[in-house]
Amino acid sequence: MTVFINRLTGYSSSAEKLKTTPSTFKDVQKNYWALGDINLATQLGFAHGVGNNLFNPDGNVTYIQALGFILNALNYKDLKWPDGVMQKADELGLTKDMPYKADDVITRENLAVIMYRALFLKVQ
Repeated sequence: MTVFINRLTGYSSSAEKLKTTPSTFKDVQKNYWALGDINLATQLGFAHGVGNNLFNPDGNVTYIQALGFILNALNYKDLKWPDGVMQKADELGLTKDMPYKADDVITRENLAVIMYRALFLKVQ
């Protein structure tokens, strides 16, 4: 997800510079393939981990997590979790005609649709 967000926002080349920087998350190893992207997304405030200083880099991404990443990247930060995130996503039309439950694993299809819609939003 961090790779997608960094590419969506145009920051992917900056991630390369951070691939040798140790992660602040206990579960992200120094040789993890997406270390630079995780570090960058964290520095930019797009990602915050799953709590207890963990990131869960190999875990499935839920709808609420994906929406949180995308809304953070769009500069909608400090939204109440999870209701404020879902409300803002719905308000912006990111999830229009997309029935979902916050804790369900997001499908690739719906992630692609949400990211496409995010590309054409006017950001605050």
